Amino acid sequence: APSMPKDEPEAFRSTIRTVPLPLNVLLGPVNLDIDALNPITVGDVLPLRQKISQPLNVLAENKIKFKAYPGQSDGHKSIKITDTIEE
Repeated sequence: APSMPKDEPEAFRSTIRTVPLPLNVLLGPVNLDIDALNPITVGDVLPLRQKISQPLNVLAENKIKFKAYPGQSDGHKSIKITDTIEE
């Protein structure tokens, strides 16, 4: 197998570090049948099974990677990572 020049592996790692990785924060599932979905309007409240005292799941590449709590930072919605999930 051909080998890479010595500086290529580090250049590759450097490039990978700059690629954005989308994270998804899940509030929790809501199960509605089609008859309950149609009359939903702005201002309606949909209760979640997730308790407010429980951390949210944060997904990367469709896998739970972190646990976090919602918050606010500099006037923006934010999350605070509390745990890392190891595979």
